[in-house]
This record gives sequence, structure tokens and C-alpha cells, in this order.
Amino acid sequence: MGIQDALWNNMAYWLLGTITNDASKLARYAGFYKAIQSIGAAVSWQLDAKAVAFKTQLFVNWGLLDVSALLMIYLSFRIRESSESPASDSEDELKEEQGILFA
Repeated sequence: MGIQDALWNNMAYWLLGTITNDASKLARYAGFYKAIQSIGAAVSWQLDAKAVAFKTQLFVNWGLLDVSALLMIYLSFRIRESSESPASDSEDELKEEQGILFA
């Protein structure tokens, strides 16, 4: 079970990284992803605390997995090579002067 979770998260973070090159946007996307993940964990604990039948929990989990896997496959095929246009030379020079670029 642990390796499956690690692989799923790796794929999710890879997809998040392909959406944009802007670090502030990526931070917001990652925060949203972790929030949804935490909500899922809270719901899971509550289902167990309310003594919901295990078979019902299994069907709910498989339904959510199917929906999320289909969305992930859809996103995987819509990835472009670059998501942001490169900054102009004047912006690069300004960032270097401010110490933002370290390359």
C-alpha cells in the first residue's frame, strides 16, 4: 500500500509541476492538493468512526479512485512542452540585479 501511495503522489506532483513554471502558482496548487488530501483523510476517519460498512467504504474509495484516475489520464495527455513564455532580456537583467536569478 505504501508504494502505491508514493507512486500516486509522485504522478500528482509531476502533473502539478507541468501546469506552470511560476513558483508562486505552483505553491498554491500544491497547497490546494494537500488540502484536498487532508479533507479525504478526515472523511475517511469519520466514516470509520461512524461504523460505516467496510463494503460501502470500499465502493466509495474505488469510485473516487476511478474518477481521479480518469482526470489524471486526461491531464497527462494535455501537457505542453512549456507553459509560460520566457521572460524578456530586460526582466532577466532586472532579476539578476536584484539577486533573484542564481543560474
